[in-house]
Amino acid sequence: MRKRLIWLGVLLVGVGLSITVMVGLARSAPPRGVTLANGIVLECLGTTYGTNHVTPGSSRLTRLLPRPLRSWLRLGRLSLSFSTDTPSLVVWVWEDPASVTNLPPRTVVSMSSLLADEHGNLAGGSASSSVITGLGVLGQPRFPVVPRRSREITVKFYDSSAGAGRRCLGELVLRNPAFRQAPFWEPQPMPVSRTNGNLACTLERLVTGLGGIRGRFGLGGQELEASPAGSNTAPQALGVFRFKEDGLASEDWTLGRVSLADATGNFLGCWLDPDRDFGGLVGHRFREVLWPDEVWQVSAWAKRRLTRQVPEEELMVLKDIPVSVLTTTNQLSWNFKREGHEVRVERVVPRSSGVRELGRFRVTFPGLAENGLCDVVSLQDDQGRRLTRTQWVPALEGPGVLVITILSLPDGAKTLTLRLLLQVGRRFDFRVKPELVGTNGFWMELGG
Repeated sequence: MRKRLIWLGVLLVGVGLSITVMVGLARSAPPRGVTLANGIVLECLGTTYGTNHVTPGSSRLTRLLPRPLRSWLRLGRLSLSFSTDTPSLVVWVWEDPASVTNLPPRTVVSMSSLLADEHGNLAGGSASSSVITGLGVLGQPRFPVVPRRSREITVKFYDSSAGAGRRCLGELVLRNPAFRQAPFWEPQPMPVSRTNGNLACTLERLVTGLGGIRGRFGLGGQELEASPAGSNTAPQALGVFRFKEDGLASEDWTLGRVSLADATGNFLGCWLDPDRDFGGLVGHRFREVLWPDEVWQVSAWAKRRLTRQVPEEELMVLKDIPVSVLTTTNQLSWNFKREGHEVRVERVVPRSSGVRELGRFRVTFPGLAENGLCDVVSLQDDQGRRLTRTQWVPALEGPGVLVITILSLPDGAKTLTLRLLLQVGRRFDFRVKPELVGTNGFWMELGG
């Protein structure tokens, strides 16, 4: 009996010490917050970095505390946990429900966030979030790309409502949990060429900055011009590529996939089609970018253009799919074999979201995830009418996964036939320092 009392005492002391330490940690740093230009007050609860994220201050131990003590420690908010596919920074902010007096209750305010390094350079992609006034919303802007050489980072909040013109509402300066020392890569001067078999790819130029991008034709040479872009402050980049086959300029090749990486460990998979192809040049728009003072590793996968008539035996054909099954929950799949690897096509039940869709198809080819590139050759109904790109949208969810979303169908369509082509892409790697075009807003114009 005496031993039990001793162990119970030790346990209570341990719990008491844990709570004391937890209280000290929770109260040691004053709450950081920002009052935005629209009157909304955001309190920063903390940051998490990695792939597993939990609301700061939330744990099983905190639930043992009395409710008044949890409220005094600011631990009474909603507790959330989730995972990210890659190491990411999450900034946890709480909207004070009593702070907004100039907006009606339950007003939805759309916002986006960008990260700036300690020198004020913006990069990465914008993290979208919404605040509903008066409800006390817990926001979690997520950033897969972080300026890891900066000890401090700045989170900038923008009004992304229609007609707001990306107005900056306020900012938070935070300690960078992803800070690390990293080596520096040596850049290769542009233009730089690489070969893969009989195919050569040249990265002519790579420019980055703030603003929008548009193509401009009729200019001589490879001219990039800068002009004011108004309130568009999103960081973007433009890469200009050229291909040669057997030593001769070729327009038979284009880009199927591009990715960016830097020496600190940041990575961006840019699963986008080329922005502009003309005059033997391929212009690729990067809607998410790395920091401009880093050397970027640009990895590009080339594929043949679909300009020739592809023999039917080279295609994966899903014939006469009843339109009625697009939205059912029944399992529906097709299997093919290409380049010695399995390819699976599945009908996916539409997800419940704000985007209206009729159905989806997911194409997976894990055995060719590194270099495989899948294209939709055609999508047509039983009357031979081809669906236009306003009626369906392709999206690469990652290496080896293509998702095709059906948005609308021709009137009276009863069945669909989907033709797919899988190619093995040619990979080219470049390490270059991007040209910084401007930081006050610009339009990059490519002429050829």
